[in-house]
Amino acid sequence: MIKAFTRHRRLHQGCRPQIETRRLGLAIEFPARSPKPALGLLPAKALLVLMTLLCAWRMIAARAEILDRVVASIGNTAITQSDVEREYRLEMFLSQGRVPATPPDPNALQQTQSKLIDQELLQQELSSYPVNSKEIQRQAAERLSAVRKMFKTNDDFQAALRAVGMSPSELLEHLEEQQRILRMIDERLRPAAGVTQEEIENYYRATFVPEFKKQSRSAPPPVADVQDKIQEILVQRKINQLLDEWLSELRKDHHVRIIFQ
Repeated sequence: MIKAFTRHRRLHQGCRPQIETRRLGLAIEFPARSPKPALGLLPAKALLVLMTLLCAWRMIAARAEILDRVVASIGNTAITQSDVEREYRLEMFLSQGRVPATPPDPNALQQTQSKLIDQELLQQELSSYPVNSKEIQRQAAERLSAVRKMFKTNDDFQAALRAVGMSPSELLEHLEEQQRILRMIDERLRPAAGVTQEEIENYYRATFVPEFKKQSRSAPPPVADVQDKIQEILVQRKINQLLDEWLSELRKDHHVRIIFQ
Protein backbone atom coordinates (compact mmCIF):
# COMPACT_ATOMS: atom_id res chain seq x y z
CA MET A 1 0.00 0.00 0.00
CA ILE A 2 2.68 2.35 1.00
CA LYS A 3 5.87 2.28 -0.99
CA ALA A 4 9.32 3.47 -0.42
CA PHE A 5 10.23 6.90 1.07
CA THR A 6 13.12 9.30 0.42
CA ARG A 7 14.25 12.51 2.10
CA HIS A 8 14.41 15.65 0.04
CA ARG A 9 16.49 18.77 0.25
CA ARG A 10 14.98 22.09 1.32
CA LEU A 11 13.58 24.38 -1.36
CA HIS A 12 15.28 27.75 -1.24
CA GLN A 13 13.69 30.60 -3.10
CA GLY A 14 15.62 31.50 -6.23
CA CYS A 15 17.97 28.51 -5.93
CA ARG A 16 18.82 26.87 -9.27
CA PRO A 17 21.50 24.39 -10.39
CA GLN A 18 24.85 26.12 -10.86
CA ILE A 19 27.35 24.96 -13.47
CA GLU A 20 30.88 26.31 -13.18
CA THR A 21 32.70 26.93 -16.44
CA ARG A 22 35.83 25.21 -15.13
CA ARG A 23 33.90 21.92 -14.90
CA LEU A 24 34.00 21.77 -18.69
CA GLY A 25 37.69 20.88 -18.35
CA LEU A 26 38.68 23.42 -20.97
CA ALA A 27 40.83 26.52 -20.80
CA ILE A 28 41.57 29.28 -23.28
CA GLU A 29 44.94 30.97 -23.36
CA PHE A 30 45.23 34.34 -25.07
CA PRO A 31 48.44 36.14 -25.95
CA ALA A 32 49.45 38.54 -23.22
CA ARG A 33 48.32 42.00 -24.17
CA SER A 34 48.03 45.22 -22.34
CA PRO A 35 45.50 46.62 -22.19
CA LYS A 36 43.15 43.58 -22.44
CA PRO A 37 41.48 43.54 -25.87
CA ALA A 38 37.76 43.99 -26.32
CA LEU A 39 35.71 40.95 -27.38
CA GLY A 40 35.36 42.25 -30.90
CA LEU A 41 39.17 42.44 -31.33
CA LEU A 42 39.86 38.78 -30.35
CA PRO A 43 41.44 36.62 -33.04
CA ALA A 44 38.82 34.76 -35.05
CA LYS A 45 40.01 31.33 -33.83
CA ALA A 46 39.91 32.33 -30.17
CA LEU A 47 36.50 33.90 -30.60
CA LEU A 48 35.21 30.68 -32.17
CA VAL A 49 36.51 28.63 -29.22
CA LEU A 50 34.93 31.05 -26.77
CA MET A 51 31.55 30.86 -28.50
CA THR A 52 31.78 27.05 -28.53
CA LEU A 53 32.44 27.06 -24.78
CA LEU A 54 29.51 29.37 -24.19
CA CYS A 55 27.15 27.14 -26.17
CA ALA A 56 28.39 24.03 -24.35
CA TRP A 57 27.94 25.72 -20.97
CA ARG A 58 24.35 26.67 -21.82
CA MET A 59 23.54 23.14 -22.96
CA ILE A 60 24.96 21.58 -19.78
CA ALA A 61 23.20 24.13 -17.58
CA ALA A 62 19.90 23.50 -19.37
CA ARG A 63 20.32 19.73 -18.98
CA ALA A 64 21.12 20.07 -15.27
CA GLU A 65 18.07 22.26 -14.78
CA ILE A 66 15.81 19.70 -16.49
CA LEU A 67 17.21 16.78 -14.49
CA ASP A 68 16.85 18.56 -11.18
CA ARG A 69 13.74 20.62 -11.74
CA VAL A 70 11.32 20.82 -8.83
CA VAL A 71 8.11 18.96 -9.66
CA ALA A 72 6.29 19.46 -6.34
CA SER A 73 6.68 21.07 -2.95
CA ILE A 74 5.33 20.41 0.53
CA GLY A 75 5.66 23.63 2.46
CA ASN A 76 9.33 24.45 1.96
CA THR A 77 10.36 20.86 1.14
CA ALA A 78 11.13 20.25 -2.53
CA ILE A 79 10.57 17.08 -4.54
CA THR A 80 12.60 17.04 -7.75
CA GLN A 81 12.26 14.97 -10.88
CA SER A 82 15.44 13.08 -10.02
CA ASP A 83 13.87 12.25 -6.61
CA VAL A 84 10.84 10.79 -8.37
CA GLU A 85 12.93 8.78 -10.84
CA ARG A 86 15.06 7.40 -8.00
CA GLU A 87 11.90 6.43 -6.11
CA TYR A 88 10.61 4.66 -9.22
CA ARG A 89 13.81 2.62 -9.49
CA LEU A 90 13.63 1.73 -5.79
CA GLU A 91 10.00 0.71 -6.16
CA MET A 92 10.84 -1.65 -9.03
CA PHE A 93 13.79 -3.01 -7.05
CA LEU A 94 11.62 -3.85 -4.03
CA SER A 95 8.55 -5.16 -5.87
CA GLN A 96 10.06 -6.88 -8.92
CA GLY A 97 13.70 -7.49 -8.07
CA ARG A 98 15.05 -5.39 -10.93
CA VAL A 99 16.25 -1.88 -11.67
CA PRO A 100 14.85 -0.44 -14.92
CA ALA A 101 17.47 0.89 -17.31
CA THR A 102 15.17 3.54 -18.77
CA PRO A 103 13.27 6.39 -17.06
CA PRO A 104 9.58 5.82 -16.27
CA ASP A 105 6.95 6.83 -18.80
CA PRO A 106 4.87 9.95 -17.99
CA ASN A 107 2.03 7.96 -16.43
CA ALA A 108 4.35 5.97 -14.13
CA LEU A 109 6.24 9.16 -13.29
CA GLN A 110 3.03 10.89 -12.23
CA GLN A 111 1.91 7.95 -10.09
CA THR A 112 5.31 7.73 -8.38
CA GLN A 113 5.31 11.47 -7.77
CA SER A 114 1.92 11.24 -6.04
CA LYS A 115 3.11 8.33 -3.87
CA LEU A 116 6.25 10.23 -2.94
CA ILE A 117 4.19 13.21 -1.78
CA ASP A 118 1.98 10.92 0.32
CA GLN A 119 5.02 9.27 1.88
CA GLU A 120 6.54 12.61 2.81
CA LEU A 121 3.27 13.69 4.44
CA LEU A 122 2.96 10.44 6.40
CA GLN A 123 6.60 10.55 7.45
CA GLN A 124 5.99 13.96 9.01
CA GLU A 125 3.20 12.40 11.10
CA LEU A 126 5.38 9.60 12.49
CA SER A 127 6.75 11.57 15.44
CA SER A 128 3.40 11.44 17.22
CA TYR A 129 3.05 7.64 16.83
CA PRO A 130 5.62 5.70 18.89
CA VAL A 131 5.87 2.05 17.87
CA ASN A 132 7.56 -1.13 19.07
CA SER A 133 11.08 -0.79 17.65
CA LYS A 134 11.99 -4.48 18.00
CA GLU A 135 8.88 -5.59 16.13
CA ILE A 136 9.51 -3.02 13.39
CA GLN A 137 13.12 -4.21 13.03
CA ARG A 138 12.00 -7.83 12.80
CA GLN A 139 9.46 -7.04 10.08
CA ALA A 140 11.99 -4.96 8.13
CA ALA A 141 14.57 -7.76 8.33
CA GLU A 142 12.00 -10.24 6.99
CA ARG A 143 11.17 -7.86 4.13
CA LEU A 144 14.87 -7.48 3.32
CA SER A 145 15.28 -11.25 3.26
CA ALA A 146 12.36 -11.57 0.85
CA VAL A 147 13.90 -8.95 -1.46
CA ARG A 148 17.26 -10.75 -1.46
CA LYS A 149 15.54 -13.97 -2.56
CA MET A 150 14.34 -12.28 -5.76
CA PHE A 151 17.96 -12.25 -6.98
CA LYS A 152 19.90 -15.32 -8.08
CA THR A 153 23.11 -14.37 -6.29
CA ASN A 154 24.25 -11.92 -3.66
CA ASP A 155 26.40 -10.22 -6.30
CA ASP A 156 23.26 -9.57 -8.37
CA PHE A 157 21.55 -8.13 -5.31
CA GLN A 158 24.50 -5.86 -4.49
CA ALA A 159 24.77 -4.67 -8.09
CA ALA A 160 21.08 -3.78 -8.21
CA LEU A 161 21.36 -2.03 -4.86
CA ARG A 162 24.25 0.07 -6.16
CA ALA A 163 22.18 0.95 -9.23
CA VAL A 164 19.48 2.26 -6.91
CA GLY A 165 22.11 4.30 -5.07
CA MET A 166 21.72 2.76 -1.62
CA SER A 167 23.86 0.77 0.79
CA PRO A 168 22.48 -2.32 2.62
CA SER A 169 22.19 -0.32 5.86
CA GLU A 170 20.32 2.47 4.08
CA LEU A 171 17.94 -0.05 2.53
CA LEU A 172 17.23 -1.61 5.93
CA GLU A 173 16.60 1.83 7.41
CA HIS A 174 14.23 2.57 4.56
CA LEU A 175 12.32 -0.69 5.12
CA GLU A 176 12.03 0.07 8.84
CA GLU A 177 10.53 3.45 8.02
CA GLN A 178 8.03 1.78 5.70
CA GLN A 179 6.97 -0.56 8.49
CA ARG A 180 6.56 2.34 10.93
CA ILE A 181 4.31 4.15 8.45
CA LEU A 182 2.20 1.02 7.90
CA ARG A 183 1.87 0.47 11.65
CA MET A 184 0.87 4.10 12.18
CA ILE A 185 -1.82 3.86 9.49
CA ASP A 186 -3.25 0.68 10.98
CA GLU A 187 -3.30 1.97 14.56
CA ARG A 188 -4.87 5.28 13.57
CA LEU A 189 -7.50 4.09 11.06
CA ARG A 190 -8.47 0.51 11.98
CA PRO A 191 -10.68 1.58 14.95
CA ALA A 192 -12.84 3.57 12.52
CA ALA A 193 -12.95 0.79 9.92
CA GLY A 194 -15.34 -1.61 11.60
CA VAL A 195 -17.74 -3.70 9.50
CA THR A 196 -21.16 -5.12 10.31
CA GLN A 197 -22.42 -8.67 9.96
CA GLU A 198 -24.75 -7.45 7.22
CA GLU A 199 -21.80 -6.11 5.23
CA ILE A 200 -20.01 -9.44 5.59
CA GLU A 201 -23.03 -11.42 4.38
CA ASN A 202 -23.60 -9.04 1.46
CA TYR A 203 -19.99 -9.43 0.37
CA TYR A 204 -20.28 -13.22 0.71
CA ARG A 205 -23.33 -13.38 -1.60
CA ALA A 206 -22.35 -10.71 -4.11
CA THR A 207 -18.60 -11.26 -4.40
CA PHE A 208 -17.21 -14.31 -2.62
CA VAL A 209 -19.63 -16.95 -3.92
CA PRO A 210 -19.52 -15.84 -7.61
CA GLU A 211 -15.70 -15.69 -7.53
CA PHE A 212 -15.47 -19.08 -5.82
CA LYS A 213 -17.70 -20.69 -8.47
CA LYS A 214 -15.44 -19.34 -11.24
CA GLN A 215 -12.47 -21.15 -9.72
CA SER A 216 -14.04 -24.33 -8.35
CA ARG A 217 -16.81 -26.77 -9.17
CA SER A 218 -17.34 -27.68 -5.52
CA ALA A 219 -19.88 -25.99 -3.29
CA PRO A 220 -18.70 -22.76 -1.66
CA PRO A 221 -17.95 -22.94 2.06
CA PRO A 222 -20.58 -21.49 4.42
CA VAL A 223 -20.24 -17.86 5.38
CA ALA A 224 -19.23 -18.77 8.93
CA ASP A 225 -16.09 -20.54 7.62
CA VAL A 226 -14.83 -17.50 5.70
CA GLN A 227 -16.24 -14.73 7.87
CA ASP A 228 -12.89 -13.66 9.34
CA LYS A 229 -11.26 -13.49 5.90
CA ILE A 230 -14.14 -11.42 4.48
CA GLN A 231 -14.11 -9.15 7.50
CA GLU A 232 -10.40 -8.35 7.01
CA ILE A 233 -10.95 -7.67 3.31
CA LEU A 234 -13.69 -5.18 4.13
CA VAL A 235 -11.65 -3.59 6.93
CA GLN A 236 -8.69 -3.07 4.59
CA ARG A 237 -10.99 -1.56 2.00
CA LYS A 238 -12.32 0.93 4.56
CA ILE A 239 -8.81 1.71 5.80
CA ASN A 240 -7.83 2.60 2.23
CA GLN A 241 -10.82 4.91 1.94
CA LEU A 242 -10.02 6.58 5.26
CA LEU A 243 -6.37 6.90 4.23
CA ASP A 244 -7.36 8.73 1.05
CA GLU A 245 -9.42 11.17 3.11
CA TRP A 246 -6.59 11.68 5.61
CA LEU A 247 -4.02 12.30 2.89
CA SER A 248 -6.35 14.79 1.23
CA GLU A 249 -6.53 16.73 4.51
CA LEU A 250 -2.74 16.56 4.96
CA ARG A 251 -2.16 17.91 1.46
CA LYS A 252 -4.26 20.95 2.30
CA ASP A 253 -2.72 21.47 5.74
CA HIS A 254 0.87 21.21 4.45
CA HIS A 255 0.31 23.39 1.36
CA VAL A 256 1.21 20.81 -1.27
CA ARG A 257 1.91 22.32 -4.68
CA ILE A 258 2.15 20.31 -7.89
CA ILE A 259 4.55 22.28 -10.05
CA PHE A 260 5.03 19.79 -12.88
CA GLN A 261 3.28 16.58 -13.89
